[in-house]
Parts: sequence; C-alpha cells; structure tokens
Amino acid sequence: MIPSFLAWILLVTLAGAVLADAWLPWRDRTDALERLVLTLGLGYAWSVVAGLALNATPWGVRGATFVGATLLLAVVVAGAQRWRGGQACGRPRPLDRRIWLAVAAVIAFAALFRLPNLGWSEFQGDEALVLHKAAATIDGRHDAIYVHKKGPAEILITAEVYAVQRRIDEGTARLPFAVAMLAGLAALIVVGRGLFGARVGLMAAVILSLNGFFIAFGRVVQYQALVFLFGTLAVWCAWRYRWAGCVDVLPRQAPPRPLPKLGRGEEGQPEALAHNGPPPAKLPPPPDLGGGGGGGGLRPSDDAPAGSSSPPSSSPAASCPTTTPPSSPPPSPISSSPAGAPSPAACAANAWLSPPASRSARRCWPRSTSRSSATRTSSPRR
Repeated sequence: MIPSFLAWILLVTLAGAVLADAWLPWRDRTDALERLVLTLGLGYAWSVVAGLALNATPWGVRGATFVGATLLLAVVVAGAQRWRGGQACGRPRPLDRRIWLAVAAVIAFAALFRLPNLGWSEFQGDEALVLHKAAATIDGRHDAIYVHKKGPAEILITAEVYAVQRRIDEGTARLPFAVAMLAGLAALIVVGRGLFGARVGLMAAVILSLNGFFIAFGRVVQYQALVFLFGTLAVWCAWRYRWAGCVDVLPRQAPPRPLPKLGRGEEGQPEALAHNGPPPAKLPPPPDLGGGGGGGGLRPSDDAPAGSSSPPSSSPAASCPTTTPPSSPPPSPISSSPAGAPSPAACAANAWLSPPASRSARRCWPRSTSRSSATRTSSPRR
C-alpha cells in the first residue's frame, strides 16, 4: 500500500510548494530548511482544506477529485501570479553542510522510533473509529466528519490516502502522521535555531524525539501529530513576522530616524529631541499687546531674580504657552523598535514581507502594489 501514500505525499508537496511560492515569492529570504518545513506544513494544511471542500460537493472525497483539486490549485495560483505581474524567483539561502548533517542525524534518530514496524498491530480503539468514518466519507456520507467528536483532519487525511487505491492497511494509514511528527521536529529545529541558535534547536529536537508521548502519537492515526506540526509552524511564522514587522507593518511608514547627539543650539540652549523628525521651526516673537506704558503690556518673567530688568525672553517656551505641532508626527508605537528588537537597518536589509529593493528582484513583485518607504529607491524611470 506504499504507492498510495507516495502518490498522496507527492500531491501534498506540490500543493505546499505552490502555496509557499505564492505567499513568499522571494525564495532568498528563507533558507532551504525553512522552505522545506513550510512546504510540508502548507501541504498538510491544503489536504485538510481540500478535504473539507470536496466533502461538501456532490463528488465527495475521491482519489480523482483530490488530484484534480490539487492540479487546479497549481494552475490557478500560477495564473494569478502571472496576471498580477509577479512570479517566484531566486533560490533559498544554502545552509552550512554541518547544519544539514546535524539536522539529518536528528531526524534519522527520531525516525528510528517512529517508522519501523508501523503495521505491527491492528487498528486500536480510536484508530478503528477514524477508519470507519474515513470509509463512510469515501462512500458519500457527508455527515461522517461532523458526528466525529474530534477534529476532521485525521479523517480527511486518512480518507484521501484510502481513496487512491480504495485499499489501506495499518502501516499506510499511520505513515502520514509519522511523517507529520518528523516534520514537526524539523520545524522545532527551525524555531529553536532562529530564537536561540542552532545548538538549542537541535537539542530540543533530540529531547522531544525521545519523549514517549511524541513517539506514541507519531505511530497512531490521531490528530496530535498535526497539532504539533501546525503549532510549531505558527510560532515560527509569528516570530518571523515580528522580526521583520518593524519595516512592513500597517500603517506603512519609514523606520524611526536615529536620535542626534545632544548639542548646543544657536542661543546656547539644548536642542529639542522630543520627537523623531526635524526640530520645529522657531516661532516669531509675540507682538506687544500692552501698547505704551500701561499695565497691560508684557512684563518680565516671574522666574527672573529680584531687581532684574531684563526684557522678556523671546523663546517659544517662555513667551507662548501653546506651540505648533512638529513638522513630522512622532513615531507610532507600531513602527518604533522596542528594546531588544533588531535595528531598522537590519530589518530593512532582511525584511521578510516587504518587497525587495533591487531592480532585478522587483520583477517578482506586482507593479500595482505599493512599496514601503523604507525600501523605495530613487532610481530614474526609463
């Protein structure tokens, strides 16, 4: 029954690669390991979404309908990218050979506890319920996934593998969930490497590969492996968006300018550094409202020492209680870089979601899409 699983995993990988290229067309902003894990995660997500959509149609979940839906997705996404004037380009950043060897060793070590002898026993307990509902879904029972007391993902994935050859055994039914558990471990390596370093990510994957619960749930037809994969990828996507979000978050604006050094102005007063833009223009001196020697004119400041007959100060802070707003608004909390966040220069150089600034890479981006001011260049139009 292995050919049915191979056909299913090939379709899943195709759908994941298409969705990854549509979502992140600049492949050089992710490395090869990140791209591989993201492709598998999006492929598994597509299998669940496609199963739900096909189950709601009169054709139901069949082998031919799943193949047709996957090919239709590839054609529609490729056509939409071409119509918008953008296409995937570049190659993922290569990884060091030592990292590849370490990741391969950890995944092979984890596979020793999950892949051998998957069909050593018959379906037990909840597995039998999943197989019964998967068979009912293939036979046209559209309500089979709704009477299930758990999520429908375990039923839909099993039904899609089942529908390829209309035959299934214990090892073939459990293999997609074992692969999902291994993909989740690879995603954990990616998250740990990004947050704390490659050594921490590898050690975390080794510890979880020996965890008894993760071994058990990687060898049964249950949803826990999918939860682990999707949850780890969600954390990675949130971290990458937060890391690159200081350049390309709404509202779109340039990163804050670095504060100038404290100095002395023309009149010997400290320069105003209350906002991140240029200093406000000087206000004109207030007019003489008293007119003559009456008591209604301007008087010396109360803060002046006794006996001082100095004229009133013409500085804005002393003569005018209300000041005009600065020429540029202060930075919003969204665009400012908090403590511990990467510098704006690093964000602009490694932005994950903003369009590329180079002319050769702009061909991947639709012409009608507005670009962030942080990545806009002043090259003359041809």
